[in-house]
Amino acid sequence: MAVPEEQEEATRASILASAQHLIDHLHEVPVHVIPCIEGRAGNLSAVEEAAHWSAILPAAWSFMLAARSRGLGTVLTTLHLDVEQEAANVLGIPYEQVMQVGLIPVAYTLGTEFKPAARKPLESVLHWDRWGTEAREKEDQDPCTYRSP
Repeated sequence: MAVPEEQEEATRASILASAQHLIDHLHEVPVHVIPCIEGRAGNLSAVEEAAHWSAILPAAWSFMLAARSRGLGTVLTTLHLDVEQEAANVLGIPYEQVMQVGLIPVAYTLGTEFKPAARKPLESVLHWDRWGTEAREKEDQDPCTYRSP
């Protein structure tokens, strides 16, 4: 099931508006958490780079979940990474040895009614066995033991 082009454009516009709102109000957020990795990923192979990122992103996500359980709102953004070296200088982060991977603003939310974000249908983004093969629902089969024909 394809998502209509107008719907995709509306989604992009909404994301851009949300990012602009964050930019416009970031200075009002009381706490900024900057997850960092020792070492820079610039000259790593794909495998080395994946390993480099493998611990920090789950750690950031866990932090965000913990904050949410305490009534705090967060978002992982990379907006400041265009000026990462300047941010490192301001914060005393040794730029040559430590790479910032994002910025997590943390604050109490203005509202309390949250809902899941709109997502593309799973079958449009999940491939079965190989790229380009639609996922199939197998209600009667355990996905861990299912063997494709």
